[in-house]
Amino acid sequence: ACELTLLRPLWQLFMSMENNLNKDPTSISVLLPLHRALTELFFIAEARAIKQGILQDYLLAMTTDELLLSHTSMALKNIAAISLAISYPNKSTKLLNMAP
Repeated sequence: ACELTLLRPLWQLFMSMENNLNKDPTSISVLLPLHRALTELFFIAEARAIKQGILQDYLLAMTTDELLLSHTSMALKNIAAISLAISYPNKSTKLLNMAP
């Protein structure tokens, strides 16, 4: 048994480094040693979580409530946009129409 949430600050650092890399797709950059080390750390952590059968717990430990809300909101908006494009009303289109 391990406390998976202890990895969350390192995950947030890793994600900020990933986001900075993806801002300019034309730039060619070499991964910094810290970025490489974090990449390897999370590959190992994910492999161990899979091996121990706790992958879902691991993924939840790396995710914040704000991130879950943001991605859920984005998913609902995408579903609503597709539904409106094909004239298929559903709960997501009703939510989109209610949004300010």
